Amino acid sequence: MSTLPLVVGITWYSREDYPSLQRLFADGSGLPRTYDDWLKAAQLGFDMLQREGKTAVKIEVTPAAIKAYCIARGLDIDSKARLQFINEAVKDRYDRGELR
Repeated sequence: MSTLPLVVGITWYSREDYPSLQRLFADGSGLPRTYDDWLKAAQLGFDMLQREGKTAVKIEVTPAAIKAYCIARGLDIDSKARLQFINEAVKDRYDRGELR
């Protein structure tokens, strides 16, 4: 019996998009104040997952993509929607054979 690998999607933002995303997200005030603070925490989390033997995949979130995703599904643009967006992106990549 084979087991599926544990693949964890990590939300990834660009420096250029970070201020727009902070304003766009309903809970954006809860994000680290600066991109550099966010990047440091995100990279630590990514590295920790890899050390634990998990396959960590960076999923880029852009303002246009997350906004369109949430509008199409009637979702608030918040952490719950971001998690759903990331999980679907990982599943799509897995289904296409990109994460084997």
